[in-house]
Parts: sequence; C-alpha cells; structure tokens
Amino acid sequence: FYRIIQSYILREESGTLSSEASDFNKVNLSKRGGIMASLYTSHPADSGLTLDLSLEINRKLQAVLEDTLLKNITLKENLQTLGTEIERLIKQQRT
Repeated sequence: FYRIIQSYILREESGTLSSEASDFNKVNLSKRGGIMASLYTSHPADSGLTLDLSLEINRKLQAVLEDTLLKNITLKENLQTLGTEIERLIKQQRT
C-alpha cells in the first residue's frame, strides 16, 4: 500500500499537491509559534513538543494523508470510468 501511495505522489506534479494558499498558511503558522509551527519548520517552536508527541502527530498526519490519497485515487478512477461510460452512451445514442 505504501508503495502505491509513494508512486502516486512521485507521478503527480508538485504544484497539484499543495496550493499557494496552503503554503502561505504554513508560513503564517510558523511565524506564530506553537506545535504546528514546529512541524512546518526545522526547529522546535514550542517547548511542549516532545519527540513522542512529534512522532504521534506525524503518525496521525501520515494516516490522514494516506486515507486522503487513497480517496483521491479512487475518485480519479471513478471519474475515468464515468467518462468512459458517458462516451459509450453517447456513441450508442447516435447509432
């Protein structure tokens, strides 16, 4: 499963994975400090962020990412199937 997600991410263009607004929000969060700022920067911005807490947050974010990617892959396949079916029905209607 991990390799499927990894190949999907590597195949997609980086601009499609995050928007400019998302990047802007990350910058704003990192300026404020706190746990989320620590996740977006390379140094701890909150003294309450322990290694265990960081690993737990990372695991949860990884699970959300994997679930979202799986749903996106499924939706993309469903759209392709619907497109094929619509094309078939249009051809059938013309004959």
